[in-house]
Amino acid sequence: MVVRFSASMGQDFLPQLQSWEKEEKLLCVVGPADVYDEVSYFEKKDTELNDLQIKQDEILENGNDVRLYILSGTTGRVINSYQLDGLPVWDGLIAANGKLFLSMKNGKVICFGK
Repeated sequence: MVVRFSASMGQDFLPQLQSWEKEEKLLCVVGPADVYDEVSYFEKKDTELNDLQIKQDEILENGNDVRLYILSGTTGRVINSYQLDGLPVWDGLIAANGKLFLSMKNGKVICFGK
């Protein structure tokens, strides 16, 4: 599944989708900021690192700019977003009993909901 945030949503960056979960009429996606277009890099076959590549590597290394987005399952509009401290594990998001659970690479499990 590909989730693309449109510029009209007012988002500062697109996430690299690491996990998603659909619960009733909500879609939850999580991942680090995707600041570099790797496809254009490979199409150009450019071998020099540029500032965006370096920034992308820092985000993936340090877990900066990682967000959880709660989207409307019908319109795709952002309902809420949460800045996370670190990277989630791949496919580590699950909804159960009206709560959202997210496994992080640092070993923590975050619960969203009451």
